Amino acid sequence: MTGSGRTATGQPIGRGRSLALVTLAYVVAVVVAAVWLAAGPATGRLWLDTLIADLLATVVVFVFSRAYRNSSFYDAYWSVIPPLLFAYWWWQGPLGPDSLRAWLMAVVIGYWAVRLTGNWVYGFPGLHHEDWRYPLLRERAGRWEFLTDLVAIHLFPTLQVFLGMVPVYVAMTTLGPGVVWLTWLAFAVGIAAVTLELAADTQMHRFVARAKAAGASAAVMDQGLWAWSRHPNYLGEIGFWLALAPVSYTHLRAHETY
Repeated sequence: MTGSGRTATGQPIGRGRSLALVTLAYVVAVVVAAVWLAAGPATGRLWLDTLIADLLATVVVFVFSRAYRNSSFYDAYWSVIPPLLFAYWWWQGPLGPDSLRAWLMAVVIGYWAVRLTGNWVYGFPGLHHEDWRYPLLRERAGRWEFLTDLVAIHLFPTLQVFLGMVPVYVAMTTLGPGVVWLTWLAFAVGIAAVTLELAADTQMHRFVARAKAAGASAAVMDQGLWAWSRHPNYLGEIGFWLALAPVSYTHLRAHETY
């Protein structure tokens, strides 16, 4: 099989097979991360152990990206890993299964992950397609193309997402009730933000479908939420990550941290 999302005969890999390959890449990545966490040398710091596992999983995805010459293998990783990080921190941390804080955060993070991953699946045409920014970055890098692909396209976004999850880590590894109203605020803002994303993307999908049906090649979306914001979906994404920040204040009344 050749690269660029094509078979040995030069035909594009179908959408179903492409989704299967991306799923396989993520399964292998998660297995590698799990093996590291179970059998690899421990650092004594839960956050560092999971960061190393996250980076190893990213390298696995990178290997698939290079094998098929398509860095869009990484695209859904952004939304697949945070719920797994959250679940592992809950499992390894001091909060029990009856923790209201943990359940509220589970709902928000789960809602966000399902919505974003589902939106990616809906719009994924197959591995013959690659985000236009990736080849542009690689071409500009010249002889540093390999490192640009590894660091800028794969590892750096992983570090960004992990950094965004730090407040969740603090909340999940801290004992004590913390500032309860901040947890409820984070929950409300997070649900509202993800719902904004869902509504914005749904409106855009319907608009694009109508434009294609009408044969419009240069239609501009200026309806619904898009009449009020240039990028309401991005606004919702920013809102989600900002919503995670207040829960880190649970450490103010902590008795023990991990």
